[in-house]
Amino acid sequence: MNGSKAQGDATMQTIRTVAATLLAALLLVAGAGMILAQEDEPTQGLAVVGLQFVDSTGSGDAIVSVTTPSAASVELHESIVGDDGAIGMVLLAAIPVPAGGETLLAADGYHFMLVDPVDTVTPGGTVELAIELEVAGAIETVGVVVPLAGTVVTAPPPVADLPTSFTVEAMDNFFVPNTLEAPANTEIKVTLLNYGFLPHNIAFFTDDSASQLLSEDSLTSVIDPETEAIARFTTPGPGEYFILCVIHPEMTGVLIVR
Repeated sequence: MNGSKAQGDATMQTIRTVAATLLAALLLVAGAGMILAQEDEPTQGLAVVGLQFVDSTGSGDAIVSVTTPSAASVELHESIVGDDGAIGMVLLAAIPVPAGGETLLAADGYHFMLVDPVDTVTPGGTVELAIELEVAGAIETVGVVVPLAGTVVTAPPPVADLPTSFTVEAMDNFFVPNTLEAPANTEIKVTLLNYGFLPHNIAFFTDDSASQLLSEDSLTSVIDPETEAIARFTTPGPGEYFILCVIHPEMTGVLIVR
C-alpha cells in the first residue's frame, strides 16, 4: 500500500512539475513582436514559451536540457533589457524552478530557443519537447512556437566558479552583503559577524513568507555584538531564496542558487 502511494506521489510530482499552457503561448504570439531587439544585428529565431513549471517538492528544481525532433538543438535562454534599451538573450546552463514556486516560459523572460529548426516549424505552430529536469527527471510535452529576436550575451559564470564560503556583516538594520550567489546542491559556509549594537542572527528560508527553513542548519543562533556565528548547510536546487534576521524582520537578503 505504501509503495502504491509513493508511486502515485511521484506521478503527481511529474504532472505538477510541468503543465503545458498552450493557450497562454498562443496569446503571446501576437505580442512577441514587442520583444524585437533594437540592436543593429540581432539574432532572430523561433522560441518556445507558455510552458509553466511548478515545484511541489519544496526543494526546488531546474530545467537542465531540452531536445526536439523539430530542431538541431535547443538552447536555454533568458531575455534581458540592457541599459540602452536593447534586448539581449542570456545563454543559460539551466533554468531554475524555485522551491515551492513556479517558472513560466515567456517572451520577456526564460524561454527555449530552437537552433536550426526544420522548415515546417512556423510561429503559432507546435513542437514536441523532451525536457530533462534535475529533480523530476524526463518529461515529454508540446510547446507553442513564437518569433523572438535579440543578441546573445555572455552567460552567467559556471557553477564551478561560484564561492562556497561567505562572510556576512550584521549592521543592526541590514546585512552586508545582502545578496549571496552559490552553486546548487553544495555545502556552503556562512559566517555572520555582528558589527551592530543589538543581537542578530541569519536564517535562510525557501521564500519571503519565512515559514520554511532551507534546512535545520540554515540558521544561526542569536549572537551578541562583536561575536560571530556560522551556518553550514547544503544548498537546494537553482532558484532565489530568502535571507532574514528572525528578530529584526527589516534585515533581509537574497540567496541566489545556480
